Amino acid sequence: MVRNRTKYGLDIPVIANKPAVTNVDPGIQMDLALAANYADIPLRELQSLNPGYNHWATAPDGPTHLLLPLGKVDRFKTQLAKNNNRGIKVIRYKVKSGDTLSEIASNNNTTVKVLQRANNLKGSSIRVGKHLIVPVALKDANQYSLSEPQRLAKTQSTRRGNYKMTHKVTSGESLWSISRKYDVSYKSLAKWNGMAPSDPLRPGQSLVVWKKAPSGGTIRKITYKIRQGDSLSVIADKFDVSVSDLLKWNQLNRKAYIKPGQTLRLFIDVTKVSS
Repeated sequence: MVRNRTKYGLDIPVIANKPAVTNVDPGIQMDLALAANYADIPLRELQSLNPGYNHWATAPDGPTHLLLPLGKVDRFKTQLAKNNNRGIKVIRYKVKSGDTLSEIASNNNTTVKVLQRANNLKGSSIRVGKHLIVPVALKDANQYSLSEPQRLAKTQSTRRGNYKMTHKVTSGESLWSISRKYDVSYKSLAKWNGMAPSDPLRPGQSLVVWKKAPSGGTIRKITYKIRQGDSLSVIADKFDVSVSDLLKWNQLNRKAYIKPGQTLRLFIDVTKVSS
């Protein structure tokens, strides 16, 4: 059609044969939202131009370069200089009893390595009362819509069945073994979680599992608080589910001990459970 645009009556605008973007290297780690503010462009546009950055900031060890629209480079450099070459927002955090470096990193959407570098720490030991410098994202995590965590969250939230379960990976598990446990295709399990079927898993990783309701059934997720005298078999009979399902849904082993006050997650067919 482009070659025969006259024949098809197409009026194709002329695109100037000149660069539209250019590479800029501030030489420091940059929060992508802050960089977008400096350049006066939407964050999503900046992420689209720099898809290699999977998180909210460029890598601590580099690369730190950014691809920017040609007409925004001067503004970016001017704003960066005005802000004393600040590329990352930081906060001071006072270590509390029970804190660990990994928990502080996780709560602030960063990594232990970044915290160690920011605070000149060689190990993971921290003292109660000590202040740490914590690099934090300028915006809420969901604002970085093209970052890897947000892309994964979008993939995992896309409805693929009637109800969704979450499985936390334990040591030695694979997509194949988990798919057999839930009676789903391992290829589907990989797709639901933005993975390839051959990708390895790591302990603690959360996977979503989509299931279909039985024909004519309506599945609801409920949280049940264990009462005095309850057992897994009693609870299973009450909600017309199997003990094996209770164990699977709550990642319990068969010798698990349950106690009053503990909560269990159940997926029940409300058309089969009487009030």
